[in-house]
Amino acid sequence: SPSLLLLLFISILSERLYTMERVPSSLPSSSKSTIRFSRSLYRQIRMEFGRPVWVSSSTHGFTKGIIQDITAQSIVVTREEDGVSIAAPYDEVFPIEDEIRSVDDHCSLISLNEASLLNNSKLRFNDKHIYTYVGNVLISVNPYESISDLYSEEKRLEYRGKSLGKLSPHIYAIAEKAILDMKRNKESQSIVVSGESGSGKTESQKSILSYLCTGNATPLQKRILDINPILEAFGNAKTMRNNNSSRFGKFVEVHFDGEAVCGGFISHYLLERSRVTSQQKGERNYHIFYQLIAGADDQTLTRLKLGKPDSFNYLRGCSQFFGEAAAKRCSGVSLSDPLLNDAEQLNVVVKALEGIGLKLEKIGEIVSVLAAILHLGNIAFIEDTTDMRAGCKVDPSTEVHLSHASSLLGVETSELRSALTCRIMQPTKGGVKGTLIRVALKPGEAVMGRDALAKAVYSRIFDWIVRLINESIPLEQKKETRFIGVLDIAGFEFFKHNSFEQLCINYCNEKMQNFFAERVMGEEQRLYQRESIPFTQVQYSTNDDAIALFEGKGTGILDLLDEEIRMPRPSSVNFTCTVHKRHEKSFRLDKPRGSKEYRHLRDEDGFLVRHFAGTVCYETKEFIEKNKDELHVSLEAVLEGSNVNLLSSLFKTCMDGRSNINKLRASTIGNKFKAQLGVLLQRLEKTGTHFVRCIKPNDEMKNSSFNGALVLTQLRCAGIPSLLTLMHSAYPSRIAFTDLYSLYSPSLPSKLAKLEPRLFCKCLFRALGLSTLDYAFGVSKIFFKSGKFAEFDTIVQGESSNISSLIDKTSRFLTTMRWKMMQYCVLSAIKLEKKIELRREAIIVIQKYMRGASIRRRYSKRIDLALKIRRLLSALKKTEGSEMGEKMEIENNLINLLNGVMKEDQSIDDAIAAYDDCVRRVDTVIEALKNSEMLRKQREEEERRRKEEEERERRIEEERAQRRLMEEARLKEEEEWKKRKEDEEREEREEKEREEKK
Repeated sequence: SPSLLLLLFISILSERLYTMERVPSSLPSSSKSTIRFSRSLYRQIRMEFGRPVWVSSSTHGFTKGIIQDITAQSIVVTREEDGVSIAAPYDEVFPIEDEIRSVDDHCSLISLNEASLLNNSKLRFNDKHIYTYVGNVLISVNPYESISDLYSEEKRLEYRGKSLGKLSPHIYAIAEKAILDMKRNKESQSIVVSGESGSGKTESQKSILSYLCTGNATPLQKRILDINPILEAFGNAKTMRNNNSSRFGKFVEVHFDGEAVCGGFISHYLLERSRVTSQQKGERNYHIFYQLIAGADDQTLTRLKLGKPDSFNYLRGCSQFFGEAAAKRCSGVSLSDPLLNDAEQLNVVVKALEGIGLKLEKIGEIVSVLAAILHLGNIAFIEDTTDMRAGCKVDPSTEVHLSHASSLLGVETSELRSALTCRIMQPTKGGVKGTLIRVALKPGEAVMGRDALAKAVYSRIFDWIVRLINESIPLEQKKETRFIGVLDIAGFEFFKHNSFEQLCINYCNEKMQNFFAERVMGEEQRLYQRESIPFTQVQYSTNDDAIALFEGKGTGILDLLDEEIRMPRPSSVNFTCTVHKRHEKSFRLDKPRGSKEYRHLRDEDGFLVRHFAGTVCYETKEFIEKNKDELHVSLEAVLEGSNVNLLSSLFKTCMDGRSNINKLRASTIGNKFKAQLGVLLQRLEKTGTHFVRCIKPNDEMKNSSFNGALVLTQLRCAGIPSLLTLMHSAYPSRIAFTDLYSLYSPSLPSKLAKLEPRLFCKCLFRALGLSTLDYAFGVSKIFFKSGKFAEFDTIVQGESSNISSLIDKTSRFLTTMRWKMMQYCVLSAIKLEKKIELRREAIIVIQKYMRGASIRRRYSKRIDLALKIRRLLSALKKTEGSEMGEKMEIENNLINLLNGVMKEDQSIDDAIAAYDDCVRRVDTVIEALKNSEMLRKQREEEERRRKEEEERERRIEEERAQRRLMEEARLKEEEEWKKRKEDEEREEREEKEREEKK
């Protein structure tokens, strides 16, 4: 219909105008994105000369500067700190928006970039606000000092029952969110505390456990809290980067039965056994050794034969105490740390051990074993020149330490001496079955055996203590319990000399970083895609190739190390060469000679690994010994017969375990750790996960010192910039429609119970007045924006009063909406009536124009022909000189034809044919007129030419006559001149003659 055609025309015109403002669809996708990015850059950044900006700095991360010039490839910026102008790439210069304003959540920044992220972190750190959010991830910056009331009881009560975002960022808010999520989602939760060594992971874990186990504290909760002093004493030590560094990983589970704590469990991973026997200069052994010497009474020290720390080889890395101790026990100046005091901490550890059920007698056995380990380290060996087997013997100067060690271990001195200097072997071929051979050891082999014994004793004591802790916090026999686990794994480490322990720790950190990226970045974006939630795709880096470098089957570093150990004569050089050969083309692995810093190290003595947090050089000299950590069966048998019940029970082995006494008792350290790590990650994947990323502000462990470059590196390695981009448009809180509906369904009235879950949820959200920008409806779930946790918790809290209140609001909303719908329907009917009337009038107008157009279209040929006839008549009347008879005849024919066309007496085709005939006749007349006119003009032209020729001849004759007259006048004038000349000459002659006569 005409109206539809009109509407179609308007639609096409509107679409054409709209597409003029859009990116042309014919462009490739890369060009489209470039155009859109350029427009966004022009609108949002608009870099101007003289504008303050953040520019990348190697010392401060980012520093303030002023734009001086803008080129095609870079921006010239003058740094304010030193006045130097530098040319920085575009991606290293950011506009300054919030220079002096700090926010609780990095996602609330005006400009989401690395510079603003670093500046906000610095501002909060300077204001003693060490916690900041990135969505639902907590960033914690270690202040290296105690902050007043940060962990007070009032602060703890303040966060009880509060959702994330209602109060300022705090470690307690993450713990409370884990509790709420456990109740809401009916699944266990995990809090992963990660960061570099010295970033405050241990204190963060203690704060979380303190929050989970306080309030109406039961004896069980108190025992859970008492485990921290024990684990720190036996598992923590001072390193170059941290005074209280955890040298093992632990996953502490706090189990809940509804609201109450009903038990707990501790899983520990990779205790750094080598620290018992050796430490780098400036690092300490485990705290318990120093606490024992500094805090034990004189009678105990006399019984244990303990002296100053520097008198023991196993404490030579650093022999200083934390805090004050008796002068006779100190070795030099004491170390200072407000949170550590060796002398005071011993009493705390003893009370904690009593709290988990140990009696003083058993604690005394532990102390004796620890002292024995120190004495073992002082036993030295020299070659035995009287032994034909080229063996060794105990150095006579250290016999006293052998005597002390054997006494404290509850074994005979001769048996311990024999086990340390010889080992028992069973031949694989020949001899009587069961024959044992005693093989003498060289001094170096004896030292390795001694150290292996010390490490084995300490690690088994540690395992036994953890087992006792788990027995003291047992799970009650309930049908169903859920837990909140807190994971604290040793942070990424790199020292001047890095060995097997750092390799395992950094491998663990690679796995945890991969878990963080996949859980927070990968799975989150895949969930949005499945639920059809609009979001900005964020690219993030993965470290799958680094993990494959460590654990690849048959080609990974750990597998290659195990394969080398199985060789008859394992060699660290051969192992290192194999690693280089297998991963020759790997980006992650390189040779030491390729680095300026480690050029002094031979390629066969180590390798470089490019981790997510930096490049580390590992020296492989002790890899084989540390991985297998072999303990000879002779030493094991000696301790099995100890009269100290603790040791005999720890080293008791079954008969099956001695089927082949030449082999290791267990799998290698690396393989065991890889298996434990796999189990841990599987456990984490089955729980809801929360992340606390700890940041170290400086390397000197100074308070109020913020190293921007160091912090920025940690933020980048932790993936915080990518996380910031994702969380800005992400929806971290979510709940299924059916779960939310089931929460309210028991209390719903009949009129609301009929609603579908999705429709009910929409009504509920509208009733609460929530903005559509704060949430999104997916296929099966509702998603909430970052920073809207308070609104989310208001909806999903299970209290009956809260549910009744929300149902009443929903009912009122439905009633109001139905009344508004009725009003809208009435108004719509009135509006429709007026619209119909207007359309009726419009239809009449449209019909008028359409009928006129139809008539014009019907008679258009006759009208056009009549106009042509009239024009032809007008042209014919203007013709002159033609025969009047023929002209009149043509005019009459045209007039008759015009009358026939107008009166429709003649068909249009006949009329057109007649008109064409008249046109031909007129053309003939006009052609004749043209020919006659041409002849006339030709005659006139000839006459004109004749006259011009005559005129030309006449002018020629006149010119000739004139020339003749002029010639005659000239001749006449010459004759007259000659005549005058002659007369003058004659007169002169006569005059001369008269004068002569005179």
